[in-house]
Amino acid sequence: MLAFAKGFFDPKGKQATIQAPLKKAHERFKVQAKEVQELFRGDVASYVSAYDFLSQMRSYDDADLERLHAFCRMLLPRLQGKAGGDEALDESVRLAGYKVVNEQKHKLDMEAGKAEPMKPMGTGGGQAWDDPEDRLSAIIKKMNEVFSGNLSDADFKGYATTLIGKMVNDPTLQEQAQANDTVDAFANGAYETKLNNAVVDALENHGSMADQALRHEKVFKGLANLLVEEVYRSLREQSGVM
Repeated sequence: MLAFAKGFFDPKGKQATIQAPLKKAHERFKVQAKEVQELFRGDVASYVSAYDFLSQMRSYDDADLERLHAFCRMLLPRLQGKAGGDEALDESVRLAGYKVVNEQKHKLDMEAGKAEPMKPMGTGGGQAWDDPEDRLSAIIKKMNEVFSGNLSDADFKGYATTLIGKMVNDPTLQEQAQANDTVDAFANGAYETKLNNAVVDALENHGSMADQALRHEKVFKGLANLLVEEVYRSLREQSGVM
C-alpha cells in the first residue's frame, strides 16, 4: 500500500506505480474462497463509505487512514468486477426513488355524473429542437476549466462520450433514471459510484484525464456535475420517459 500511496499522492506519479499494487492485491483476492471474497469486499466497501462520511465531520489528521482510504477506493471497483454479478454497496445508502401504490380497489360508476365536452386544443406547446451535439459542445467547453494539461477538444469529446456511453448502458442507472423525476434526485443515487467505475475503466485509453479525476476530488466532482444532466437525459430518453 505504501508503494501505491507514493505514486497516488505524488502529482508527478505515474500510472504504473499506482496500478501495480492494485493489480497485486486483486490477484491475491481472486485466489481466495468465495466466502472470504465476499467478506473482504464488504469490509472494503464499508470502510470507504464510513470514511467518506465521517471525514466530512472531522479531520483525523492520520496519514495511514488517508492512504488506506485512497487504496481501498481505487481497489473496490476491481473487487466488484465489471461483468455483471451482485454489487456491494460502496456508498452511503441513499433513497434512489420511491413508488406510491394504492392497492384499494374502486368500482367505477359509468352511468352517474355529467359528461363535459372536450375543449379544443390551444396554441402549440412545442419546444425548439435541442441538438445533442450542442449539449456535448457545451460540456467540452467546460471540461477545459476542470482538467489541466495539453488536452484538445477531441480528447475531451472522446472522454465525455466514453463515460456517458458506459453509464447510459448501466442497468442500475437505467432503473434510477426512470424512478426519479429530477436530475438532482438521480444524482443522489448510484451515479457517482458508477462514474468512478467508468473512469477506472477508461484509464487505458484516457489516462491523463482519468488520472486527474481519480486523484483529485475537485476534478472528479467537477466532471460529475458536468455529465450528470446529459446522462440523466439520455437514460430517460432511452427508456421513453421523456
